[in-house]
Amino acid sequence: MSFKSYPPSILHEITTGDGFGITCKQWIPDGEKKPYPAFLINGYVHDVYCLPTEPRDMVRTLLDEGYETWLLQPRLHPANPSNDFTMDDIGKYDIPSAIAKVCELHGPSVKIHVIAHCAGGLSIHMALMGGHISPVNIASLSCTNSSMYFKLTKLNLVKLTLPLIHISMAILGKDTILPLIENSKESYRQWILKSITRLIPRYERCTYDECTVVSGVFGNPYWHENITPTLHHWLNRQAQVTLPMSGLRQIAKIGSTGHIVNATGEEVYLTHPERIPLPTLYLSGGRSIVATPETSLLAHQYMKLHHPGFHHERVVVDGFGHSDVLLGEESYKKVFPHIISHMKFVEQGLVADSNAKN
Repeated sequence: MSFKSYPPSILHEITTGDGFGITCKQWIPDGEKKPYPAFLINGYVHDVYCLPTEPRDMVRTLLDEGYETWLLQPRLHPANPSNDFTMDDIGKYDIPSAIAKVCELHGPSVKIHVIAHCAGGLSIHMALMGGHISPVNIASLSCTNSSMYFKLTKLNLVKLTLPLIHISMAILGKDTILPLIENSKESYRQWILKSITRLIPRYERCTYDECTVVSGVFGNPYWHENITPTLHHWLNRQAQVTLPMSGLRQIAKIGSTGHIVNATGEEVYLTHPERIPLPTLYLSGGRSIVATPETSLLAHQYMKLHHPGFHHERVVVDGFGHSDVLLGEESYKKVFPHIISHMKFVEQGLVADSNAKN
């Protein structure tokens, strides 16, 4: 399959506070550059922002708008898979270390637009509400199908009432990184788990085994009709080669609770609304497949209650499910404009504040 040329990026290798190695990609736009970089955080599975098989994606949209763009590749990314981690680790170590790198290059007073999806949205809220990063460096926060809340469809809630995650981790044993690519080398334990995932109910079936396994673990990540065949092939046969399962223990706790909790289930995040004084955009797909629009509704209400002085938006986009809000063939005209317009609106306020101080 031939790939379209993609804008060149700089790969930053970063050692986190707990000594783990992560990476971050940086794209610099041609022409005039805006003063506020964009910082992207993927979900648990699939890269949703950088799509080399497609003519349009979030990274290129941001570059066209003049934004320097950063893409975090944390310890759950196939490039840096960890065998033993929690979502707390990403919020406490990975995100702060990557943002520190941006600050190192742009200065300590830089303000960053954060765009996060699914588990990435959970993690950025953990980073902020856990006190691991300062809101002073965040210009705006935009989250798709995620927030400090995580309300799931009935099918996924039923799956969480069963001890599937505990059984899965027990089957895997010490090696918790699951190979996904068909015909890749796998242990007997991994083969057993993948065989089980193929039997788990989901909304849509797929002829790609990799997609079938991922859907068995998470539920369908997207409505297939919304993404192109070329993207579907790339996602399943080239992009997502492994799936680090360790973080799913905490994801299961969060899904059962309905909002972010730490790895032991303690309420250490939502009790600190004072740590997230930011303008926000929460966007949901209107055709639920993983998370429901209640995820964005509750977050929007939470932020308006605790930070009424900031600009808050909520959008529900009809026809989209979960990751297809960003992967969809028509996302560039139905989803991306909401994010870009939110960023630009916030920037007008930042410029006005700066002029007032001067």
